Amino acid sequence: MTHGVPGGLWRLGVVALSVAGLTGRSQSPTRPSFSQPRAGGLVVRGEPYLITWVRGTRAHHVLKLFTGDETALFAVQTVNDTVDGASGQFVWLVPPDLQPGRYALGLGPRPAAGTSGLFEVVASFGTVPPARPGPLVLAG
Repeated sequence: MTHGVPGGLWRLGVVALSVAGLTGRSQSPTRPSFSQPRAGGLVVRGEPYLITWVRGTRAHHVLKLFTGDETALFAVQTVNDTVDGASGQFVWLVPPDLQPGRYALGLGPRPAAGTSGLFEVVASFGTVPPARPGPLVLAG
Protein backbone atom coordinates (compact mmCIF):
# COMPACT_ATOMS: atom_id res chain seq x y z
CA MET A 1 0.00 0.00 0.00
CA THR A 2 1.33 3.47 -0.90
CA HIS A 3 -0.20 6.40 1.00
CA GLY A 4 -3.45 4.54 1.59
CA VAL A 5 -3.77 3.45 -2.04
CA PRO A 6 -3.35 -0.23 -2.97
CA GLY A 7 -0.12 -0.68 -4.99
CA GLY A 8 -1.85 -1.85 -8.16
CA LEU A 9 -4.20 1.14 -8.29
CA TRP A 10 -1.35 3.57 -7.61
CA ARG A 11 0.70 2.14 -10.50
CA LEU A 12 -2.36 2.20 -12.78
CA GLY A 13 -2.86 5.90 -12.01
CA VAL A 14 0.78 6.71 -12.79
CA VAL A 15 0.58 4.80 -16.08
CA ALA A 16 -2.64 6.64 -17.02
CA LEU A 17 -1.03 10.01 -16.27
CA SER A 18 2.06 9.05 -18.27
CA VAL A 19 0.00 7.99 -21.28
CA ALA A 20 -2.04 11.22 -21.08
CA GLY A 21 1.22 13.20 -21.02
CA LEU A 22 2.58 11.34 -24.04
CA THR A 23 -0.53 11.83 -26.12
CA GLY A 24 -0.79 15.52 -25.25
CA ARG A 25 -4.34 15.08 -23.99
CA SER A 26 -5.51 16.88 -20.92
CA GLN A 27 -8.32 15.89 -18.61
CA SER A 28 -10.03 19.29 -19.01
CA PRO A 29 -8.88 21.15 -22.14
CA THR A 30 -9.25 24.90 -22.02
CA ARG A 31 -10.20 26.22 -25.43
CA PRO A 32 -10.18 29.88 -26.29
CA SER A 33 -13.69 31.23 -26.76
CA PHE A 34 -14.12 34.04 -29.29
CA SER A 35 -16.05 37.17 -28.31
CA GLN A 36 -15.43 38.82 -31.70
CA PRO A 37 -16.18 38.02 -34.44
CA ARG A 38 -19.60 36.75 -33.52
CA ALA A 39 -21.52 34.18 -35.50
CA GLY A 40 -23.38 35.98 -38.27
CA GLY A 41 -21.31 39.16 -37.83
CA LEU A 42 -19.86 41.25 -40.65
CA VAL A 43 -16.17 41.88 -41.27
CA VAL A 44 -15.08 44.34 -43.98
CA ARG A 45 -12.17 43.34 -46.19
CA GLY A 46 -9.30 45.81 -46.36
CA GLU A 47 -10.14 47.17 -42.88
CA PRO A 48 -8.57 46.46 -39.47
CA TYR A 49 -10.72 44.22 -37.27
CA LEU A 50 -10.28 43.61 -33.52
CA ILE A 51 -10.51 39.88 -32.77
CA THR A 52 -11.15 39.11 -29.09
CA TRP A 53 -11.33 35.90 -27.02
CA VAL A 54 -11.27 34.63 -23.46
CA ARG A 55 -9.53 31.61 -21.88
CA GLY A 56 -6.38 31.83 -23.98
CA THR A 57 -3.09 30.43 -22.74
CA ARG A 58 0.26 32.20 -22.42
CA ALA A 59 1.82 30.30 -25.31
CA HIS A 60 2.11 31.74 -28.79
CA HIS A 61 -0.49 30.23 -31.08
CA VAL A 62 -1.35 30.14 -34.75
CA LEU A 63 -4.44 32.13 -35.75
CA LYS A 64 -5.99 30.63 -38.88
CA LEU A 65 -8.81 31.56 -41.20
CA PHE A 66 -11.21 28.78 -42.21
CA THR A 67 -14.07 28.44 -44.65
CA GLY A 68 -16.80 25.84 -45.00
CA ASP A 69 -19.69 25.07 -42.71
CA GLU A 70 -19.80 24.45 -38.97
CA THR A 71 -19.27 20.71 -39.39
CA ALA A 72 -16.44 20.85 -41.96
CA LEU A 73 -14.02 23.77 -41.85
CA PHE A 74 -11.06 24.01 -44.20
CA ALA A 75 -8.00 26.21 -43.61
CA VAL A 76 -7.75 29.11 -46.07
CA GLN A 77 -4.74 30.97 -44.69
CA THR A 78 -2.66 31.67 -41.60
CA VAL A 79 -3.58 35.09 -40.22
CA ASN A 80 -0.61 35.11 -37.82
CA ASP A 81 1.63 32.37 -36.44
CA THR A 82 2.76 34.03 -33.18
CA VAL A 83 -0.39 35.29 -31.45
CA ASP A 84 -0.07 35.62 -27.66
CA GLY A 85 -3.02 33.53 -26.48
CA ALA A 86 -3.11 35.24 -23.07
CA SER A 87 -3.53 38.72 -24.58
CA GLY A 88 -7.15 38.03 -25.50
CA GLN A 89 -6.98 40.19 -28.61
CA PHE A 90 -5.41 40.62 -32.02
CA VAL A 91 -5.89 43.33 -34.64
CA TRP A 92 -6.33 41.69 -38.03
CA LEU A 93 -5.92 43.72 -41.19
CA VAL A 94 -8.43 41.84 -43.33
CA PRO A 95 -6.82 41.30 -46.74
CA PRO A 96 -8.40 43.58 -49.36
CA ASP A 97 -8.38 40.72 -51.88
CA LEU A 98 -10.11 38.20 -49.56
CA GLN A 99 -13.15 36.82 -51.36
CA PRO A 100 -16.48 37.81 -49.77
CA GLY A 101 -18.05 34.81 -48.06
CA ARG A 102 -18.47 32.92 -44.80
CA TYR A 103 -15.42 32.28 -42.65
CA ALA A 104 -14.37 31.26 -39.13
CA LEU A 105 -11.19 31.86 -37.13
CA GLY A 106 -9.28 29.27 -35.14
CA LEU A 107 -6.73 29.92 -32.38
CA GLY A 108 -4.37 27.22 -31.17
CA PRO A 109 -3.42 23.71 -32.19
CA ARG A 110 -6.04 21.17 -33.24
CA PRO A 111 -7.98 19.51 -31.63
CA ALA A 112 -7.84 21.95 -28.68
CA ALA A 113 -8.20 25.03 -30.89
CA GLY A 114 -10.91 27.54 -30.15
CA THR A 115 -13.00 28.30 -33.21
CA SER A 116 -15.22 31.32 -33.80
CA GLY A 117 -18.71 31.08 -35.22
CA LEU A 118 -19.10 31.66 -38.95
CA PHE A 119 -19.02 35.34 -39.90
CA GLU A 120 -19.45 37.11 -43.23
CA VAL A 121 -16.63 38.95 -45.01
CA VAL A 122 -18.03 41.75 -47.18
CA ALA A 123 -16.46 44.20 -49.63
CA SER A 124 -17.73 47.15 -47.55
CA PHE A 125 -20.63 48.09 -45.31
CA GLY A 126 -23.66 49.00 -47.39
CA THR A 127 -22.06 47.84 -50.62
CA VAL A 128 -24.11 49.05 -53.57
CA PRO A 129 -23.41 47.83 -57.09
CA PRO A 130 -21.92 50.59 -59.23
CA ALA A 131 -24.46 52.56 -61.24
CA ARG A 132 -24.45 52.01 -64.96
CA PRO A 133 -23.62 55.12 -66.88
CA GLY A 134 -26.57 56.45 -68.81
CA PRO A 135 -26.54 58.48 -71.98
CA LEU A 136 -24.78 61.79 -71.71
CA VAL A 137 -27.25 64.65 -71.97
CA LEU A 138 -25.93 68.11 -72.54
CA ALA A 139 -28.04 71.02 -71.43
CA GLY A 140 -27.66 73.89 -73.64
